[in-house]
Amino acid sequence: MKQIREMNDSIDIGVMSVLPRPRENGEYEKMRLRVNERVCEEVHKMQNEIDSKGRVHFVDVEQELNASMFEKDGVHMNREGNWKVGKRVIQWLAYCAAKQPRERKE
Repeated sequence: MKQIREMNDSIDIGVMSVLPRPRENGEYEKMRLRVNERVCEEVHKMQNEIDSKGRVHFVDVEQELNASMFEKDGVHMNREGNWKVGKRVIQWLAYCAAKQPRERKE
């Protein structure tokens, strides 16, 4: 992310959380939660170190999902799950777009 920021400091960067997988056992879930916690910490660290404009974000989609939004294999999201994640990403993109200065039309 530092390289991206060096190339263009006006770009917003979103880091998405690792998604749950209902099929997996408790060990996977513990590991996934640790990874998300660590990624979130790193995003906050980057926000403090290199991101004075508030353009690095942790996009948490976990809140949007439940087990019924996955296919029977317990790994892939179904239509509703994909829609929910897509909606959350669109919300984040809209937030980023709203922060951008608008060009004046004359």
